[in-house]
Amino acid sequence: MFSKTMFVTQKALLASYKVSYRIAKCKKPHSIGETLVLPAAIDIIATMLGESYADQLKIIPLADNTVGRRISDISEDLCDQLIEKVKLPSFVLQVDEATDVLKDAHLITYVRYVVETDVREDMLFCKPIECNTTARQVFNIIDNFFNENDILWENCVGLCTDGAPSMAGKNAGLQALVRKVAPRAVWTI
Repeated sequence: MFSKTMFVTQKALLASYKVSYRIAKCKKPHSIGETLVLPAAIDIIATMLGESYADQLKIIPLADNTVGRRISDISEDLCDQLIEKVKLPSFVLQVDEATDVLKDAHLITYVRYVVETDVREDMLFCKPIECNTTARQVFNIIDNFFNENDILWENCVGLCTDGAPSMAGKNAGLQALVRKVAPRAVWTI
């Protein structure tokens, strides 16, 4: 069994991540990096600056599986950054259930938090809801996410939901379950 070890410079690695990020933002197939972007960049550099400069681009790793890994790395890093921001002293959750085209239910949870004087909102997670949508099941999904990521319920100062009974119920709804673990949380519709 033979293996080839390839040394990639820091600049080539950074270029690979930057191109992968652009591919993800444009929602293009991962293979576009090595089939279009890199050959086009090589053509441009060879024409404008010469072949010796264009040869330097050939070491940039842009194979489809490499681009996929880069996008996954970027996604994990963004998620880690968001979770660190949610660990701040206060945040607000917005929770909603959505059904996709296959009639599968998903819990979509947004988080609002303050960075310096700027209020920001990001999608915290989207997770499938198994079986029926009950307040307990929705709470468990959020609680499991919080436990996995060391997020404290005490820092939750608000909860925004729709008016569905499973969400809004004062005694058995999500509102009631959240208030037990986050007494400061104010509920809004």
